[in-house]
Amino acid sequence: MSLEQELLAQRHTRIKEIESLGYRSYGQRYDFTHTVPQILAEFSPRTAEELAEPLVRVQVCGRIQTMRRMGKAGFAHLMQLGEKLQIYIKKDAVGERDYALYQLVDIGDIIGVTGYLFRTRTGSALRALASNYDLAVTRGIPGERMIRLMWFVSGAYAAIGGSLLALETRLQPNMDLIILLPVFAAVTIGGLSNVFGAVLGALVLSLAQNILIVVDFGSLAGSDPWFIPSQFRDFIAVLAMVLVLLLRPATARRATA
Repeated sequence: MSLEQELLAQRHTRIKEIESLGYRSYGQRYDFTHTVPQILAEFSPRTAEELAEPLVRVQVCGRIQTMRRMGKAGFAHLMQLGEKLQIYIKKDAVGERDYALYQLVDIGDIIGVTGYLFRTRTGSALRALASNYDLAVTRGIPGERMIRLMWFVSGAYAAIGGSLLALETRLQPNMDLIILLPVFAAVTIGGLSNVFGAVLGALVLSLAQNILIVVDFGSLAGSDPWFIPSQFRDFIAVLAMVLVLLLRPATARRATA
């Protein structure tokens, strides 16, 4: 049996299992209340507290793009009209029959879901722990577990970045300095508390590093050609970081005055 035939047989088996639960696998009409773009446009500006009181109930359909099953709960992304919405399915909330249906659907299937809108609170919990750990723990946030999650996610991103860098350069004992120096400079330029600012700082810094090493400063000064050696590219990052650290306090004082 070829791979295509095996996949087709698996789908036919899943269809029979879905129908055995009492669901129609094809031709089901679904009356939705919102589209995915409508939900994102109308409710994205709302905070978790605004979505909780009163609860916002929606019916939406779409094609499954990703799935993450985790025992008695799971996540999926629905795609509709070019926009994605994450859905959360919990066995205790939907019941045995509906959760069995969730276990049978797969990426590419078109489904309809009914539920309440809410925001995941991982980011809010981490910010609360960073602001006041003791107060956050007394409010019920699992401090140790969230910190372990933070270290795991940051370590995973660092491992991915290091692996991608290793494909483009040679592995060296001191290569961490080559990575950390421009990263720290970009974060300093863009703002230590602003993710989008850090991304913009990295873009500006990378453009400056690559443009300055190809500029003929000698010709600009009316003398013999002279270029900044490419091995001094990292010093451009240091210079930019020093300038920002020197100028930002003065700018802040003028803004305060």
